[in-house]
Amino acid sequence: MRSRTSNCGCSENDVPKGGFETEICRVVMSNTVADRGEEIRTNDIRPSDEQWARLRTSAKWSLLANRCLPELERLIDFARDLESEVAPNRRGVNEAAATVLHAYHAKLREFEGIRLDPGVAAALYMTAALARSALHDEHGSRRKVKEVELEAAKGHPLAICVGTEYEVDPRKRAAEVMGRKQPRSSAFGCYRVFPDTTHASGGGHYWSRWCPNCAPASRQRLRKACKRLEEQRLPGV
Repeated sequence: MRSRTSNCGCSENDVPKGGFETEICRVVMSNTVADRGEEIRTNDIRPSDEQWARLRTSAKWSLLANRCLPELERLIDFARDLESEVAPNRRGVNEAAATVLHAYHAKLREFEGIRLDPGVAAALYMTAALARSALHDEHGSRRKVKEVELEAAKGHPLAICVGTEYEVDPRKRAAEVMGRKQPRSSAFGCYRVFPDTTHASGGGHYWSRWCPNCAPASRQRLRKACKRLEEQRLPGV
């Protein structure tokens, strides 16, 4: 099957891979601004100082590094301090998060309508989650986070079809690699880049996790699919 090509001439198979993907998935697996009042951080094992250091070092390999490396490093430092319960330096966090989200949506525009490599999709998604989490910590409001993101995306936000989160009983090796007892994994998404919601008020979901082609017909169908996956003991990596 021929791979699709974005409007910048890049094939989905041309998207580079690097150590940043692995490190950010290990450290920021659950640092996301959840919709409808769910938890903001759900890590059950805090990343070690060594893991944070590896993530910061690998940031130069991020797909967004050429647009916002200093700001990305700033957010990593901020998240590390929050997780370690050290009084964080909040100077410039809002600006850094907005810059990273601007770079994130600019990169997604290059691949709008195509399916990303799962590792690349996860790294980009979690980079945005890092920025959203920082904004939420600053403002305490998902609405405000969405407003900042809408401005950063110039009114045309995009999303990656990552599906829903489910908890799995991982194999021993998967747990060791992820450094977590009960890692969460996104499933059922096709990793296609598609238009996100544009509202920041009035209820409903502020961020889309499903493209129109993959959205489940019902929650019941989704629960059945989750149960089927758990029975098959698929690893959460």
